[in-house]
Amino acid sequence: SPIISMGRLYIISEDGTLFCFSETTREVSVEPDNADFGLVEEGREPIMPITLTNRIAKKVTVSITKEGDFFSVKPATFEMKSGEKVNFNISIDPQKAQKGPNNGLVKIAWNDRVVVLPVTIMIK
Repeated sequence: SPIISMGRLYIISEDGTLFCFSETTREVSVEPDNADFGLVEEGREPIMPITLTNRIAKKVTVSITKEGDFFSVKPATFEMKSGEKVNFNISIDPQKAQKGPNNGLVKIAWNDRVVVLPVTIMIK
């Protein structure tokens, strides 16, 4: 007969083979997977929405940090229920973005995982 343990289903076939079935996705998905603002005129203040989806079977606390002074992210820390979608924005600060290429990173962390999202913009 089937046995469930630690979120996994175990089944033994008639010939004694043990099968283990579990969730294949235990992640928080991030869309899009990069924040490329492209070519933007100086003085503009573009915003890019990022969507996170909690595909883990429990609530998680997500923490967002950044590397780079030319943009901001809000909110910085929040909780997500299983199956929940949360949006946050990456906003370019026209006072701090310099002409030419600007590169930074957004780090999205939960449990023991970190996803790094590149942030790029070219100011003309």
